[in-house]
Amino acid sequence: MNLKNLEKLLKLSLFIGIFAVPLIVFIMFDGTYFPYITGKNFVFRVIVELLFGGWVMLAYLNKEYCPKISPILVSVLLFVSVVGIADFFGVNFEKSLWSNYERMEGYITTLHLLAYFVVLISFLKVQKSWDWLFNTMIFISCVMGFVGLGQLIESGFQGDRLATTLGNPIYLAVYMLFHIFITLYLLFREDIKKFGFRQYFYIFALVPQTINLYYTATRGTTIGLIGGLMLTAILIAVFEKERKFLRKMAIGSLGFIIIFIGLFISFKETPFIKNSPVLNRFATMEINTGTVGARFKIWNVAYQGFKERPILGYGQENFTYVFNKYYSPNLYSEETWFDRAHNVFFDWLVAAGIFGLASYLLIFVATLYQLWKKKENDFSIVGKSILTGLLAAYFVHNIFVFDNLISYILFFTVIAYINFRSINSSFDRLQKIKLFSQAVGNKIDKIKKDVAVPLSIFIITLALVYSVNYAPYIQNKILIQALQQYPESPYKNFDLFKEALSYDSFGNTETVERLLTQAISIEGQQTDQEIKNSYRDLAIEESKKQIENNPGDARYPLLSSYLFSSFGNYDEAIKIAEKAREISPSKQVVLFSLGSIYHSKGEYDKSLAVYKEAYDLAPDYEEAVKRYGLAALSAGDEELAKEILFPVYGTYFVPDASYLNFFAGQKRFDAVEEVLKGIIKKDPSQKQYYFQLVGTYVQLDKRDKALEVLESIDTLFPDLKETADYYINEINSGNI
Repeated sequence: MNLKNLEKLLKLSLFIGIFAVPLIVFIMFDGTYFPYITGKNFVFRVIVELLFGGWVMLAYLNKEYCPKISPILVSVLLFVSVVGIADFFGVNFEKSLWSNYERMEGYITTLHLLAYFVVLISFLKVQKSWDWLFNTMIFISCVMGFVGLGQLIESGFQGDRLATTLGNPIYLAVYMLFHIFITLYLLFREDIKKFGFRQYFYIFALVPQTINLYYTATRGTTIGLIGGLMLTAILIAVFEKERKFLRKMAIGSLGFIIIFIGLFISFKETPFIKNSPVLNRFATMEINTGTVGARFKIWNVAYQGFKERPILGYGQENFTYVFNKYYSPNLYSEETWFDRAHNVFFDWLVAAGIFGLASYLLIFVATLYQLWKKKENDFSIVGKSILTGLLAAYFVHNIFVFDNLISYILFFTVIAYINFRSINSSFDRLQKIKLFSQAVGNKIDKIKKDVAVPLSIFIITLALVYSVNYAPYIQNKILIQALQQYPESPYKNFDLFKEALSYDSFGNTETVERLLTQAISIEGQQTDQEIKNSYRDLAIEESKKQIENNPGDARYPLLSSYLFSSFGNYDEAIKIAEKAREISPSKQVVLFSLGSIYHSKGEYDKSLAVYKEAYDLAPDYEEAVKRYGLAALSAGDEELAKEILFPVYGTYFVPDASYLNFFAGQKRFDAVEEVLKGIIKKDPSQKQYYFQLVGTYVQLDKRDKALEVLESIDTLFPDLKETADYYINEINSGNI
């Protein structure tokens, strides 16, 4: 193949790769761990690696495809450089580099996004190519929108928040947010003298896009959409001088949005809004309660961590260390293990410090600078306003949530387009700045263009694809197999866990977590001691590695303490649980584990002290109240138990299985009766408790009441009538 044909082939391949990227939103690999996340990320990485390798070859053959220096490119390079330095000097560079299956971000994704951005700004050099790309994206968003509409119709528009193939309502919301503004941009960027197919297509596309965003019920994104549209309207109203119709439309739209917000606030208590699962989420949104209140607590945790390492932070993917150390006990009703601040700006503040956040914000500043700077072949005022509204909407969205692969791709695509439209000869007049194409081109001119260099690049690219993706992907597949049931379980599962760990990729963290969980489960099963020992030994060995590799993460010592406790090695379990407490002294789940181990060991006074510590951190936490009260009863202090439990339950016979087991162990059947009645009242569908109540009445020699319960079982659970009638006959005949 001659070099000219090779260049043509490379161009075709790059077009195919770039246009394939928007399609990854539909990818869900069955049989993988976190199927909504891993499949998309692995495919994106492979595509970008091939794209980048192809672009390097193309730039070698033709220096016109080398990128030009621009404020946006400089800001992106600065951001990636700062984050890389922060990761290297962070608390866990390996985790910062590779992330895990649940997120699949880290610096490796940052580098892929940089490569994707460089390919876009270097290769897509004409407006027609960008138009084709944006139209393809809009069409795909419509298909995604109809997938969402199908799910809504199936659920009768009353189901859970819409997520489609993205697996998370927030991810779908930001996906549609970008596409709404991109569609508006293509609709209004030029003066519409008459409506044609494209204009009708754009108007049509806005319908499923908007409906899908609405049914995600993602408040931060919706607020971002409204704010972005308002800013767009204001900018058009102020700066648009030629297209007076659009100026009037902008003013009218602004007024409509303001009136709509006012009406919503005025009528938020009406049944129409209250009965709508989506609208009610907005109507009941309060600053100090629910998920919004939790966000403020998490942001405070992030701020405390930032103060400790303000310059370059902890490195990407290391928010867990901050969350463990500065955990707020009042977060007990939220997730146990937050790995994000649920605010992009706090996330970067923790990950890369003040320099990281500043460099991230600089991308927005540089983009707005290039967007609004006057130059030849400029954007129209409407185009500038809509793209500014998009950036503002995305900015607001980022205040409340965290980024994901899809939002990153869309963001870098948009700023790459703005970079393309805004570069012209006026920038070249800055004498001190040279184009990359000049520097790289001079080198290329000195190199003989033979097949050796392209072939070498091709081989390196394939090696990169293999080294980055093969081991973690195969490990992921084997891990999900290890979690399934087989006729020869648990032996086959154990072999699969060993095989998965043999690939030794970033998937080790989650593989070990699941191994520990499986080992704990096996300890409680009736199976061969040999396989129990095998699981136990492997789990102990691998958990030690994770504890050493993640010294600031309480998760692994906590799981390890569960393991040692499961087979009765309470001293080692306590030792490891204490490590978890040192890492996260305010996290109740850690204290619960330690208190439980002391209780199992029979050291009730120590158990009581630990549970008191958990209770004192957040006295409103019902689980802490329940555990503290039970610890008091176990320690023989019934008065303390009453003092703790009566304000919450009005009794110390708490309707809970742990109290049932305690009183049953004490053979206090009068207390067992009260606990069982409370449990049944709380959840009448739990069949087994009715029979336990029957047995309790027999123990208390209250056979009449036992018969009453059995007769009620006949009525409540027809499938148990035969069993209930048997016991009725046994009691009446005096056999029981």
